[in-house]
Amino acid sequence: MKTGDLKRFLAALLAAVLAVCLPVSAMADEGHEKAKDAAVSYLKASIADKCPIVTYETEEPLLSVSSYTYESALAALALMSEGEFADAARILDGFADGMKADAEFNDRLRNAYMAGNASTLPGYWNNEQEQWVQDAYQVGTGTKSSCVAAVALLTYHKTIPNESYLNTAMTGINWILANCQDGTSGFTSGYTGWKNADAFTDLTYKSTSDNLWMAAACKMLADATGWSKYEEAASSARRFATETMYSAGDSRFFQGTAEDGATPVTNLVLTDVQALAELCLKNDSGMDNIAMCHTNEGGYSFDNSNTDGSWLEGTAIAALALKEIGETEKAGTALSVLEKNQLPSGSFPEASVPELKTGEEDRIIRNLPSVAPCAWFILAVNDFNPFDGA
Repeated sequence: MKTGDLKRFLAALLAAVLAVCLPVSAMADEGHEKAKDAAVSYLKASIADKCPIVTYETEEPLLSVSSYTYESALAALALMSEGEFADAARILDGFADGMKADAEFNDRLRNAYMAGNASTLPGYWNNEQEQWVQDAYQVGTGTKSSCVAAVALLTYHKTIPNESYLNTAMTGINWILANCQDGTSGFTSGYTGWKNADAFTDLTYKSTSDNLWMAAACKMLADATGWSKYEEAASSARRFATETMYSAGDSRFFQGTAEDGATPVTNLVLTDVQALAELCLKNDSGMDNIAMCHTNEGGYSFDNSNTDGSWLEGTAIAALALKEIGETEKAGTALSVLEKNQLPSGSFPEASVPELKTGEEDRIIRNLPSVAPCAWFILAVNDFNPFDGA
C-alpha cells in the first residue's frame, strides 16, 4: 500500500473508531457528514447529467453551458477524497480529451469547456446579435486553472497510474513554464482571449494563490518524473510566496503583484491566500489575519474590506486550514455556516448574501449555486488537503 493510501486508510479507521467510542460528542460531526453526503450526491448527479459538469446553476446563457476547469478539478479532488475514483475519472478524462481535441491549441488547458462536450469551448448563439458568443476568460488559459487541474490529475495518477493523466498535467504545466515567466521568481497568471487571432490580453501580474497551486503541481510532477525542471519551478513559486509576498511585519501573505509582476498589492487581506499558504506551505503565519475577514454569521468574507456576508468557498478553505492548525472549534463554526446555506440539491451558493462586494475593483461575488464551495466543503469535512500530495 502506498504511503498516501495508508494515511487515508488510517484516517478512515480512526474516524470509525471515534464514531463508536464518542457517540455523544460526535453529533456535530454527524451533521457535517450528512451535509457532506448531500454535497457528494450533488456532484455525482451532476456528472450523471453531463460531463464536463456545469459549474453554476443559472439561466444565464453563457454560464449555464460552461464547465470551468478550476471548479471541475476541485470536484474531482473532492470525489477522490471520498474514494469515488470512477466519477473523478470522468471529470479528468474531460481535461485529457479537451486538450487533445482543441482545434487551435493542444498544448494547454482552457479555463472552461462546454458542459457535456469537452471537445468544444463554451458559447451560445445570440439571436439579437446574430452571432456565436464566447467569453474571453473562458477561452483563455489561466495558471491557477491549469495547476489545480494538474494537481487533480496527478493525485489520481499517484493512486491509480494513468499515463494519459500524467501527460495532460505535464503538458499544461509545460505551457506555463514556457509562457508565464519573467526572469524573477514566481509565475504570471496566463492570458485571456483568442490568442491565435491576437485578440488577447497577457496577464502579467502574479497571484499568490496561483503560485501556491503551481508549487504543488510542480512538486508532484517532480516526484512523478524525477525531472529537476519541475522541482526548480516549484522552488520558484514557493520563493515568490514566502519571500516576495510575505510581510513579516504583520504576518500575512499579500494577494499578489501589480501588472508589473513585481510591486506587491498590499491593501487587502484575502481569506483564501492566508489559508492556502497554510495548506500548501504548512506556514500558519497568516492565519491570525483571517480574523479580519470573519463575518457575524461565523464564516469568512472574500477579504477584509466587507464582512457583511460570507464567501462560502473561502469559508470552506478556511475551515480546512483551521483544522490543520488545531482550531477545530473555529473550523466547525465555519462548516456550520455552509450547512445553513446548503441548498436542497446538496449544492451551495458562492455567497451567503445576494451580492457580496469585495475590495477588488468591479468584483462582486453572487449567490449563484456553484461547484467550488461544494467541493471545498467535502474536502474540509474529510480533512483532505489537496496539497498533501505534493
